[in-house]
Amino acid sequence: MSKRTKRTVFGSAALLSIAALIAKVLSAFYRVPLQNLAGDLGFYVYQQVYPLYGIGMTFALNGLPVFISRLVAEKTVAERPALVRQLRSILVGVSLAAFVGFQAAAPWIAGAMGDQDLTSMIRAVSWMYLFMPTLALGRGYYQGTLDMTPTAVSQVVEQILRVAVIIWAAWYFHGHPAWTYYEMGTFAMSGATIGALGAAWTLHRYRRRDPFWGRCIWRPRIIPGAY
Repeated sequence: MSKRTKRTVFGSAALLSIAALIAKVLSAFYRVPLQNLAGDLGFYVYQQVYPLYGIGMTFALNGLPVFISRLVAEKTVAERPALVRQLRSILVGVSLAAFVGFQAAAPWIAGAMGDQDLTSMIRAVSWMYLFMPTLALGRGYYQGTLDMTPTAVSQVVEQILRVAVIIWAAWYFHGHPAWTYYEMGTFAMSGATIGALGAAWTLHRYRRRDPFWGRCIWRPRIIPGAY
């Protein structure tokens, strides 16, 4: 490994570490105003459904991007567009299955949690799974090319938006007694989707500058003599 490559790797690792630290601080920060404004019950309501968000975030931020980056790094530049198209087809299918599954099974999951009123919150968080292909592919591709900036920036943007929505929901609930704990929790949980949307938009800004993505557009194969 050349000195320049080593500097790139170490710099990328440092950038991702800083982004992860900022995200962790933000993730811990919202808990204080949430509990102070919404009370113990409001905090309980949010935390009950939080693991479903955590699963999606793990796939979109760590698990899938790391796996995809390894595949990208092993392919030549000419082979990467076909790889991305194949992975996109798989991820779209998985994300749609997860979304439909959570939407349909939300009452059963809420019942298993012992609180049927959590159904709307489970359905609210399921929307973030639709952004998983964009987030995982974008982050995985750039990490595979040793460019960690898109991953780091998108991660921070995602957490800033998510935490902002949670705090706003708790603040609004505190001043509007007619709002139920579950309505507050549903709006707060929608911050996961808004954060994912912001992260996807951030990655799209980087993609606009990269001609690679133009070669990843799906094109149907035309068989000679088929018409």
